[in-house]
Amino acid sequence: MDKQMSYNIISSERKLILFGLYTIIIVFIVAFSFIVATKGLDDLAIGTIVTASSEQATAISEINSFLKHLDRVTQENVAMAEESTVARNALCSEATTLESVVQRFQVHKLSLHYATSDSRTDQ
Repeated sequence: MDKQMSYNIISSERKLILFGLYTIIIVFIVAFSFIVATKGLDDLAIGTIVTASSEQATAISEINSFLKHLDRVTQENVAMAEESTVARNALCSEATTLESVVQRFQVHKLSLHYATSDSRTDQ
């Protein structure tokens, strides 16, 4: 083998090695760019999920507050209905008692004599 041929083989091998290195570097850069881009998309997606979760938590808290208020008002209405029922029953009982007391009284018609008619008979 002559020197020129050895140099060409070494040069070709160097070119192949450099081409391989460049290929690896390019693949690495592309992969790294993809990872960074995907990470950015993941961060964006995570940020969107966090925002949506926060909004949902706020909405759930507001609904919970409303339901507590609604429960309190319902309990107050039930209490007022019970009080009204007790008051109605008491009034019915008092009306019955009053009716029996009034029936004990006898009302007579009073006959009124006019003074003029009495004075004529006396003369």
